[in-house]
Amino acid sequence: MIRRGLAIAAAEGVEALTIQRLAAELDYTPGALYRYFVSKDALIAELQRSVITFLGAATEEVVGRVTEYAADHDVGAEVAALMAPAAACRGFIDFAGRWPGEFGFLSVFVSDPAFRLPEEEARYVHQATTAALAELAAPLRAAAERGALGDGDESDRARTAWAALQGVLQTRKTARTEPSATTVDALARDLVRTLLAGWGANPQSLDRAIALVEDHQLDRLAGSPDDLLKPSEESPRSLRAAK
Repeated sequence: MIRRGLAIAAAEGVEALTIQRLAAELDYTPGALYRYFVSKDALIAELQRSVITFLGAATEEVVGRVTEYAADHDVGAEVAALMAPAAACRGFIDFAGRWPGEFGFLSVFVSDPAFRLPEEEARYVHQATTAALAELAAPLRAAAERGALGDGDESDRARTAWAALQGVLQTRKTARTEPSATTVDALARDLVRTLLAGWGANPQSLDRAIALVEDHQLDRLAGSPDDLLKPSEESPRSLRAAK
C-alpha cells in the first residue's frame, strides 16, 4: 500500500497521489483506504515517516556495526571515535544511491515550499525526523566526548550534515549532463570529510577512519525501506483513522 503510493509519487509527482488513485491501483474502494488514512495529507505523512524511520534504524545499525568492528580491531581510540560518525553520514549517501525514489520523495518536501503538511501531520513526521537525527547525533557526541572532535552541539551538527548532504545529492540528476565532472557521490563523500575536519577531527586519523569504513563497506545500509513500508492495523495512523 505505502510502497505503491511512493511509486506513484516518485514517477508522477505528489499531485498524482490521491486516495482515489491509490485505491484504483490496489483494486480497493476509497473507503477501505480511509480506514488507514483519513486524508491525502495523512498518507503523505505516513510515507515520510516510514522512510525517515528506516533511515534512523539503518543509521543505528551502521553505528553498531562500526562500533563492533572497532572493538574487534586495534584501530586506535581516535580513529574508532571518528569511524562511527563518518559511516553514519556516508550511509545517507548509500541511501540516496540505492533508493532514489525514497530519497527523491523526501527531497521534494525539503526543498519545495509548495508542499506543506497541516500542523498535526507535520508534528507526526517531525517526531520521526527528530528520532532519526538523534541516531546521527549520538556518534557525533561520542566523538566529541572522546576528544576526536571539538566541542559543539551534536544536534546542530547532525542537522547540518543531513541538510548539506541532501543538497549535494539532489544535484545527481543535473550531473548526468556533465560526464567529465566529479561524481555527485564523490562530492558527497568529500563533504563528509570536510564537515568532520571542520569540527576538529585530526586529518590523519580521519583519513584512516574513512578508509576503514570504505574498505570494509561499513557504511552500507542493511535492510530496505520495504521493511518498514507496511502499515498495520495496530499502527498509530490506522488507529487514529478508525476513530
